[in-house]
Amino acid sequence: MAATCGASCAKFMLFVFNFIFFLSGVALLGIGIWLLADSSIIDLMKVVSVANDNNDQMKMVSIILICSGAGIFIVGFFGCCGAIRESKCMLGVYIILLLVVMGVEIAAGVLAIVYQDKLDLEGKLNTKLSTELKEDHYYNSTSGEYHPFGLIFNIAQNEFSCCGVNGSLDYSGSTFQKNNPDLKIPYSCCKLKTGASARSPKETDVVNWTKCLNEYNNISMPKDQLHKVGCNQGIIDWANEKLYILIGVALGVAALELFGVVLAFWLCRGIGEEI
Repeated sequence: MAATCGASCAKFMLFVFNFIFFLSGVALLGIGIWLLADSSIIDLMKVVSVANDNNDQMKMVSIILICSGAGIFIVGFFGCCGAIRESKCMLGVYIILLLVVMGVEIAAGVLAIVYQDKLDLEGKLNTKLSTELKEDHYYNSTSGEYHPFGLIFNIAQNEFSCCGVNGSLDYSGSTFQKNNPDLKIPYSCCKLKTGASARSPKETDVVNWTKCLNEYNNISMPKDQLHKVGCNQGIIDWANEKLYILIGVALGVAALELFGVVLAFWLCRGIGEEI
């Protein structure tokens, strides 16, 4: 039986919704893949994981978003076909699948919020990460090779133009200084040349290594080459920003999907046949 006038309106709106729905699926897929594939994000998350025992939640939320994005294409198929054929059966499947995807995305948002609460970077960065910085070998000046922690922390120090967790003095008395007494601080604590390797910089990558080292040795000396702030706040702000993106996208798309459920119910009510 043909749909009523109101159902015809719902049918049209359902098509428009599904177009937006497909775009939201692309957004979910893109953000999820970006968080899992971007090398700089992966390295910075490794820094965060040093200070946090629960280090898999960000990856888990990203995977949930990717799965949700992929599921949107299947859900959209049932929505389009159900609207075209005015089939209550297909629309019923569409509604069920949409509710499932919506539930998964809400779970992703809640998980991200829980992860944010458990992360407690402000307290843990000054304990675990500071301890790691003090005790890790970081760099071997003889071989010119970086320890895994040194590689990832170089990324953080370059990304946020910082040195140490709370400042360059974090390296005082560290294993790094004991093993490299002539260096005192990693090269990544200094301004690097354009195009230099942020992950494994060498002395030749530093704009002015001699001046940077002098600025470290002389506390009262104006800091022009040495990164004078610690990485603590930069890492906290970065991690929170990524979590806000995940929370906003997951909950925003879930709200959009709720509108799709309402439209599908509206269309079903206007179709005279039983499910």
